[in-house]
Amino acid sequence: MSCHVIQLNPENCCGCGACEQICPVGAIRLRPDSEGFPHPEVNLESCNKCDACRSACPAVAENRKRITSVPCKIYAGRSKNVKLVMQSTSGALFSELAMRILEMNGVIYGCAWKRGVLQAEHIRVAAEEELERLRQSKYVQSATGSTYRAIRKDLTNGIQVLYSGTPCQIAGLKLFLRKEYSNLLTVDLLCHGVPSPLMLEEYVKWIEKQEKCSISELKFRAKRNSGYRAYLSYKRMDGKTRIKLAGLQPYLYGFYSGFFNRKSCYTCPFKSSERAGDITLADFWGLEKAHPEIADWMKYGASLCMFNTERGLSWHDVVSKNVELVPSTLDKAAARNPALSGQTHGNERPQLRDRIYAELKEQGFDWLVTHRLYRHGSWIHLLIPASVKNFLRKLKNK
Repeated sequence: MSCHVIQLNPENCCGCGACEQICPVGAIRLRPDSEGFPHPEVNLESCNKCDACRSACPAVAENRKRITSVPCKIYAGRSKNVKLVMQSTSGALFSELAMRILEMNGVIYGCAWKRGVLQAEHIRVAAEEELERLRQSKYVQSATGSTYRAIRKDLTNGIQVLYSGTPCQIAGLKLFLRKEYSNLLTVDLLCHGVPSPLMLEEYVKWIEKQEKCSISELKFRAKRNSGYRAYLSYKRMDGKTRIKLAGLQPYLYGFYSGFFNRKSCYTCPFKSSERAGDITLADFWGLEKAHPEIADWMKYGASLCMFNTERGLSWHDVVSKNVELVPSTLDKAAARNPALSGQTHGNERPQLRDRIYAELKEQGFDWLVTHRLYRHGSWIHLLIPASVKNFLRKLKNK
């Protein structure tokens, strides 16, 4: 019997890290590949061919069947706390749920920037003042590190745990644990795909070259009081905050165009109604058309909330105390969200994708900005106020 990691097609690996964390002899380590994505490497001299890595791998179809389910209740939702909504990517449902967990002396695991550097990693949070680090989307692959092992220890000690991540990360955790825990609640996202840490690193260097100083507190989905519009913000070393239109930033242009995704993201089996998490949270795109009675929610963002398991549904009453929830349907939720519909449209692998990563290595990020990551006619977007764009979006969705 050969090691599963050796046999696995690299283009099917999602980089969740379950194989590394479950290996009983430490024979597997995640290393960056030529594009900067984490991939497992095996020390064959240490490997005892126990096949534990195969049993924990989300790329194995029979493994996925054991840990996925379809939504039983679907809602549009947002927090009643407007300040919290403004601090969050969409409707702040994750924050509301996380705060309830902390009130129960539980812990949260989610994606945060490393302290002092713009690299994404999963961390453990046990206090509300640390929860801010988990808010806002990080458009890059997050390192799970040793969090699966830490979660197993917390669960064994009877601590209530909330784990938030991409569907493949949730699947990796469930397969790593090998058993159900009543004190574990998992929340997955409707994931567009993850760029490599290397691509983000090069983008940050590009910004710092423009600013002539280092930056921190990068937010890909910042909000302003004028209403919903995609903004990117970051803080300079001198304390000043810069706010940019997201669509005009080269990194986000490449992200939205699908140029930067991990190869496995284009054939992701979790881009469907078969969910890995107990609860799924996402933006409710197309809310104005699906639910015109609450179209005004989109001024500052609204969440899609899907309860996928009985365990997830058991948290309904806890969540709804501080959240407005409007019943919806799978058809309405999937209409504007390719990551839920299972359709190939919106999930295709662009022809430029592989070339861009090769050119990053050969030519550098500055060259990509000039030749690949430029939105033609972009100056027009600078002239249209957010209030006008919001009004035009309402007309479009009627």
